[in-house]
Amino acid sequence: MFKIPEDVISLLEANNLNTVQGLFDLANDALGGHNIGSLPYSSITEAVDAINRGFDECRVLLSETDYDKVVAGLTEDKPIFSIYPVPFVDNVRIKYEIENGLIAKIQVFDIRGRLVKTVVDKDVYYHKVTTLDLNHKMFANQVYFVRITSEDKSTMKKIISVR
Repeated sequence: MFKIPEDVISLLEANNLNTVQGLFDLANDALGGHNIGSLPYSSITEAVDAINRGFDECRVLLSETDYDKVVAGLTEDKPIFSIYPVPFVDNVRIKYEIENGLIAKIQVFDIRGRLVKTVVDKDVYYHKVTTLDLNHKMFANQVYFVRITSEDKSTMKKIISVR
């Protein structure tokens, strides 16, 4: 069972922000140095951790064929990108960990392995951060897999949308 501290729940309810997004907004405010009252940072951290562990426990049953489609692009190499925030609302930021001058192909797959979006970035450089806009109506409250391929390297990561 995942428990969110009472002081966090009380603050979120008092500000009419009692959603997962409200919690993440509160955490971002705390990180940004905004006034969070007398709420300890440790309570916010504990609440965010509880939500993350809850999402980690989510399981979706897939057929073997669908599973094979989703994991087909996974490799054992060092990841070639990081992605944040997760969960996301309307867009995610992708930070490349690949060499300058390469082309990156960004693909977004739904939980069944269907390709739902493709973007080709022809201006890639090390630590470049690019934003991937995801239509909140199409991508609301779902689990997706983002795969980035560059030359012979490929990495896939799971993202979760909230809306």
